[in-house]
Parts: sequence; C-alpha cells; structure tokens
Amino acid sequence: MRGAMAILEGVLAIHKPPSISSYDVIRTVTPLFRKSQLFQPLIARERSRKEQSSSRRKNAQKDQLSELKIGHGGTLDPLATGVLVVGIGNGTKALQKFLDGTKEYECTVLFGAATDSYDILGKVTKTASWEKVTKERLEEALETLKGDQMQLPPVYSAIRVDGKHLYEYARQGLPIPEIKRRPVTVHELELLEWLPPDQHSFELPSQEADAEAKLVAERATWPKSLMNKRKRESDNDEESKSQEPPQKVVRSSSPSEQTNEAEVESTDLKPTGQADAAVATAATQNKPDQISSKSRPPAARIRMVVSSGFYVRSLCHDLGVALDSAGLMATLVRSRQSGFELGRNVIEFDDFEKGEEVWEPQVKKMLEEWQAKHAQDDVDNKRGAKRERENRNGDGGGGNGGGKRSKRNRWKDTQHQSNQKNNRRNTSSPEPEPEPSARRRRNTSSPE
Repeated sequence: MRGAMAILEGVLAIHKPPSISSYDVIRTVTPLFRKSQLFQPLIARERSRKEQSSSRRKNAQKDQLSELKIGHGGTLDPLATGVLVVGIGNGTKALQKFLDGTKEYECTVLFGAATDSYDILGKVTKTASWEKVTKERLEEALETLKGDQMQLPPVYSAIRVDGKHLYEYARQGLPIPEIKRRPVTVHELELLEWLPPDQHSFELPSQEADAEAKLVAERATWPKSLMNKRKRESDNDEESKSQEPPQKVVRSSSPSEQTNEAEVESTDLKPTGQADAAVATAATQNKPDQISSKSRPPAARIRMVVSSGFYVRSLCHDLGVALDSAGLMATLVRSRQSGFELGRNVIEFDDFEKGEEVWEPQVKKMLEEWQAKHAQDDVDNKRGAKRERENRNGDGGGGNGGGKRSKRNRWKDTQHQSNQKNNRRNTSSPEPEPEPSARRRRNTSSPE
C-alpha cells in the first residue's frame, strides 16, 4: 500500500518573459497548481484548517482561491525579464527575505532622451545631444555610482506616499508629492559592452509627452524648498484674486478670443522664478523631431549587483544627466536573486504551456530541495536557541543541574541570605563591635 503523498510547499523561481506583469505570472500558474496532484495534500491541509477555524470566510469562491497561497518576492516591470521568486504555501512567509536581499541585473541604457517612466516604453519628456557621451566618460561615471548612494526613485513607481502609489498620482494628474531620496547600495557595477552610435538596433521613443507630463517630470526633481516656494506663490496668487473686484466677462464666439482666454488660464498655472525656467526648458528643449532620424544614439550594456529598493531605471536616468545628455532604460534582465540564477535553477515560463509532464518534475524537484534545506535549517535554529537558553538560565547546563532548576536554586539561596540578614537586624542584642586591632588592621595599607 502506497503511503500518503507528502505536502509540497516552499519557494521556487520562474523566468518571467517580457510584456507581461509579475502578477500575470502568478495568475497563469495558480490554476495549474490548483489542479495538479502535487498540491492536493497542501490544499487538503489548508481546507482542513479553514474548517476548524472560527473565522472561516463566508464567500466560498474566496475560500477556494485562498486554499493555495501563492505570491512573488519582488515585482519586475512588464518590460523586464528574468528571475521571479514565487512562494507557495508556507513559502510565502519567506518572501520578505528575497525582497530584502541583493539582486543582480543586466540592463541596456540608451542615451539621447528621457521619458516620464525612465524607460523606453514611456513618453519623451526631454531629448538631448549625445556628442559628449563616450565610453571613457561612462566608465568614470559608473565608478562614482558604486557603494552607498541616495537614489531618487522614478515618478512611475510603486512607492507609497500618503497611502497612494506614486504612479497613481502621475496617472491621475494629481499634484506630485515630494519624492525623497532613499539609501541604496551598489555592490558591483561594470560596463559589459559599449554600443557606439548606429551600431545597434535600439531606437528612441517617438511619442512626446504633453506639457503637463513634462512639468510632472521636472517637479519630481525639484528640491523641497522650491516646492514650498511654488506653493506659497500659488496661495498668494489665489488670495490676491479673491480680493480683486469681480470684472464683467464679455463672452464671444470668436475663436481667437476663446483661445486668448484659455491662454490666460493656462498661464496662471505656470510656476515662477526658477520653476519657470525649468518648465520652459522641459517644453522647448530639443524636441524629438530636432534629432536626425539617420543617426541612433550610443547605448551600453551594464551589469550590477544592488541592494533592496534599487531602481535600475533611475540609474539609467542619472547616467544620462551625469554625461551631459539624457538616458533611459531600454532593456532589463534580473539574472539572479539570492540563490536563484538564470540558466541554473529557474523554470522557463514557456514550460507551463507544454503540459504537466514538463513542468511538474521541475516544480517537485525545486520544492523538495527547498524543504530539505530549510528543514535542516529549522533543526539547527532550534538547537541554537536551546543552547542559548541553557547558557542564559543555567550556567551552561552544569553546576546545580542547569536550566530552570539552577535558576530556582539560586533564587532560594538569595531568599535564605536575605532572611538571615533580616533576623540579625531584628534581634535585641547589638552586633559585636570589631576588636580595635581588627579596625587598625583594616586601615593599614598592608593587605589582610
């Protein structure tokens, strides 16, 4: 008689293809795992737990979906490919370790333009000459970006400010809050390949962002002092307008007059001072049609090992600025995340379309390896915790029996000494005075 199937859960990695989101990967594999015989013991365990729980959900459909917990440890942009760590069952509890761990990326930076999203899929907010972009200057710039850095994240990112993702502010046309620089660490950063102009296939985006999007891109890099100044100026303008007497509005169907009125309204929205210069630059500098279509700008392939919270798109953008040009991310591959590495222990996404006979053995092998490794880790951790408790409570387990018994005996000895001292103080007979010779001996410099 065959024994019951073992419960499989843990962490594995899938090679995410381009043009789909990280959530699309989870949404694709979840129904496959739910139908697979590999995960029926896990589903049965979760179903049993829910039946015994007093907080069981009333919605049966949600119950069914939550019987197999699946999540990923680190979002990849739709443009990006590479290692996507996936947790199943109790493996979802280990995903935070992957979020906090180091990652290795390979990217292509394309010079000559910047976009609202900092990548090649965005709309162009600025174009610039690439005459000063050389291989030598790029290598020098890469050296300055190694080590601990304070990085400014892109506007289109999942960072939350006041309970809302930054990309939601941008997409909804809401005022962009101050984006603070965040500490990151670049452990390794190297140039893999220099791609001279016209010697690659990458092309700059053709769609130009509107004036409002350009303003958003400029505001994202303004210092807080300039943001506060702009707000005060805006508040003062509103206050002065409210104090002015109402003027008679002459309506006209003339197109020219309607255009002038619209221009006046849009002028009121423009910032002043330094902000004026920034917006003017964003709106007029080097429009895409000013760049020759016969020439492609230089590009470069870069490899890096970075800490949690690092944005490769920001690196590409910053490199463009450092080289007196503009830059964007054209490609991105996450080649390694913790112990998972492309070409070694990552399942190809296409294998899930080839049937259970292709992907099931790979999934089973990876989860069994995970469970074996972490089962031993759990044993080692428990042993270490036990030794620590023994050393803390029982003087290493020796002496008076060690552990709790030794601690209890020490407490009894302390109580006994305290009682003796109290009894001596409560007696009516005074304590004997020390002999004079003894007092003199204590006061002498010679040891007793």
